[in-house]
Amino acid sequence: MEMSYRHAWELIDSMNRQAKKPLVESATGGKGGGGARLTADGEKAIELFWKFYADFQKFLEREEKKLSNSLNIRRIK
Repeated sequence: MEMSYRHAWELIDSMNRQAKKPLVESATGGKGGGGARLTADGEKAIELFWKFYADFQKFLEREEKKLSNSLNIRRIK
């Protein structure tokens, strides 16, 4: 993702602080090693993000068609 490990954790911390419940839980390292996992709320947030993304793409396509039709120009794909 071309992002430093620290920056990624700062973003996760920011999301967790803004959400009502944590989206990501982490475990510190040690003998068994650390790690992170999505919570159920984190899974829901990702699903919702992709739904919004798909809806937004459809919106952009509709608006592009309207613009092309009103300006009488050919759409480029």
